[in-house]
Amino acid sequence: MPSDIPHTLSGRQILVTRPAGQNAGLRAKLETRGAVVYEQPALEICPTSRPQDLDDAIRRLVSTRGAWAIFSSANGVTRTLQEATRLYGDAENARRAFETSEIKIAVVGAATGAAAEEFGLRVALVPDRFVAESIIEKLNAVVDDYATETFFHFTGDRGRDVVEKALRERGARFYKAPAYETLDAKSCAPDVLAALKSGTLDAAVVTSSRSARALRNLLGSDAFRARWVAISPLTATATSELGLEVAAVAQTASEDGLVDALESLFA
Repeated sequence: MPSDIPHTLSGRQILVTRPAGQNAGLRAKLETRGAVVYEQPALEICPTSRPQDLDDAIRRLVSTRGAWAIFSSANGVTRTLQEATRLYGDAENARRAFETSEIKIAVVGAATGAAAEEFGLRVALVPDRFVAESIIEKLNAVVDDYATETFFHFTGDRGRDVVEKALRERGARFYKAPAYETLDAKSCAPDVLAALKSGTLDAAVVTSSRSARALRNLLGSDAFRARWVAISPLTATATSELGLEVAAVAQTASEDGLVDALESLFA
């Protein structure tokens, strides 16, 4: 990352809350701008407790030429393609199986698309807004007859049912596949609690409605000490409904959007 990036967040203490192993990109962008970054994952991403259902969904997807595979998160992509790699022997065989069957990939969010492309898959559809509702809007523009289409949604155990409801209402064949499960974090890092209690934490990032609820439960009354920066309007609404202060909302649901929101907040 360029060394001449202005230190627009110099000295600001910022909490990032994505699952373990998923904060590196955002952390690097914040630190490059001079921020002091704390990490406290809100959620733990775990393998599905129904692996056979995931295996069956992958096999059925590949056997249905021209079907759609919908991914709502990078976690869904990673877990599904890891399992496909196991099923087909290696990553190249799995990629070739998707390609041969002319699977159409639809994703919610740039990071989700990047995860699919990293595996070698071509993404056919990315909505303009990074929320589930917008993927239906985008599909409406390219699907002539939903009754002739088959969709597989690879998602977490507690994902919203917006996509499923909309596609079933339109007459599509729809399969929901359990790609992973999420657990609320059970313990908080001592340095994070200390920063909250001392009032030195300048802002905390929240990246999903589920994360907002998990953080509220984990941090207790200390959650009210933070100024929260939400990745999207949907997440902002959920955070506000918990009684937490939303100080800023990213204009685009991405790491860069969060950085821009933080820079604007402290300009």
